[in-house]
Amino acid sequence: MTEEDYKKIIARNIRKYREERGWSQKELALRLGDERQTRVSNWEKGTSSLGASRLFALCDVLGVTPTDMGRSSDIREGLYVTDADEVDLVSGYRMASSDDRDTMLYKARRAI
Repeated sequence: MTEEDYKKIIARNIRKYREERGWSQKELALRLGDERQTRVSNWEKGTSSLGASRLFALCDVLGVTPTDMGRSSDIREGLYVTDADEVDLVSGYRMASSDDRDTMLYKARRAI
């Protein structure tokens, strides 16, 4: 999974959690102390990145954790995303052959 994939998951989840609460983009922006609905729109389209502090504020307002925000609803992915490097590792493991998986696990256990 790429960083772009990760951004898409976050974007989908912002919209999902906002809509579950019955809020408009404008209402979410106001709850975040921002007058601009366009900021929320850009997050939901994945065209604007969230910094860590903004992500934590957004999670707080929506009543979810950062892990919830990074959780993919795509069954194929089945990942709980914490950062792009972790997603790349898990995705690489899932696509590897059995022998390669054994090697990856061996190296990971030695590094711990």
